[in-house]
Amino acid sequence: MDDVKNCLEETGCDGVLSAESLLENPALFAGFRTAEWSEEGTKDGHLDQADLLVEYLKLCEKYPVPWRMIRSHVHKLLGEWFRIHPSIREELNAQSILTFEFLYGIVNRLREQGVRIPLYQKDTHVTEIPADGLSSLQAPTSSS
Repeated sequence: MDDVKNCLEETGCDGVLSAESLLENPALFAGFRTAEWSEEGTKDGHLDQADLLVEYLKLCEKYPVPWRMIRSHVHKLLGEWFRIHPSIREELNAQSILTFEFLYGIVNRLREQGVRIPLYQKDTHVTEIPADGLSSLQAPTSSS
């Protein structure tokens, strides 16, 4: 969150928009970063967007969300994976009616491809994701 603090200090603005970033990486406030935002002193956080998608889908099963929104969120969460495996993205795009079974299958097919796109975290953060998911993690606090 140092970049947010720096942005606020440099610009004098009252807030920083994070919506797009959170669609791609819902674990952002728990201290996880995508590769493009990782920095020196970070390590593999043993978490990736596919893990986040599975957690999101479980929440959608419990708390219904319109399928058009789910489709959009799947594209945001798995965008990097789809760039590597466009045929799987095309399968999703060709599917006119989504089901949770189909979406879990997409995650499994991507994992079977052997590509992993990890999220990173600073060495000072939590190293394991609790069994109950990200919702039990607290956002890191600044010591300054």
